[in-house]
Amino acid sequence: MIPVMSIVFMAISFLLCLVLSFGLFIALKKKLTLKLLPAFVGAAAFIVFALILEQLLHSVVLKRAPDGSIELMNSPALYALYGIFAAGIFEETARLISFKVLKRKFSAFSTAISYGIGHGGIEALILTALTMASGIVISIMQYAGTTNMLGDSPGITASLDRLRDTESWLFLISGVERISAMAIQISLSAIVWHSVNTEGKMWYYPLAICLHAAADLVPVLYQLNIITNILIVETTVGILAAAIVVLAIKLHGNLRMATAEPIN
Repeated sequence: MIPVMSIVFMAISFLLCLVLSFGLFIALKKKLTLKLLPAFVGAAAFIVFALILEQLLHSVVLKRAPDGSIELMNSPALYALYGIFAAGIFEETARLISFKVLKRKFSAFSTAISYGIGHGGIEALILTALTMASGIVISIMQYAGTTNMLGDSPGITASLDRLRDTESWLFLISGVERISAMAIQISLSAIVWHSVNTEGKMWYYPLAICLHAAADLVPVLYQLNIITNILIVETTVGILAAAIVVLAIKLHGNLRMATAEPIN
């Protein structure tokens, strides 16, 4: 049977994703004068650039050979570089284009926060919340003895095995890591916003790409089994997220002092 604590931790991670996606926007809406449209644009941009365009590139670059192998993985260094910069280039370009379009009617800095919440929020919902919700449903059905309603396909069997064999605390980690991800998404949005809206700061755009790549490096090394301890991965990403947040705040603070512009 799937452990009860696994269900509990999946529920916590699911709720955490909802809080980060909707609660954070609601909490900051009045204080920072957040608008909904930039958040929707952020969500749409993530879907188009990260889930469609980037995946199309992956389907070509990471195409599997008849034996199931991926040629690029024969060179871990190249695979790592591709992995970290593909995500950075697609997502930061999404921000750049979005802010150029939004600039016409949403030029305030609060646009960056709204966009970041939308971008990071839809990522949390699609990549984590849906997975947790699916796991909870399957787990409850197993306890109720109704998993036969799902059929007897290899996919269902594999899902049941994965839910049963995965250590419970790992489901909690899936939700906690969304906190770091959201912090990074909002911070990078702030940096790219300045590349569009602050004269002479276009170089913030490639800076954001490099910061994004740095944040993705350790997870990619984990995929390559170069780093095998998930706690090391999450701790390192958390530290990098904090560093990126501090950098974004410092850059924004310096520019506000230089231009005497309000935050909203």
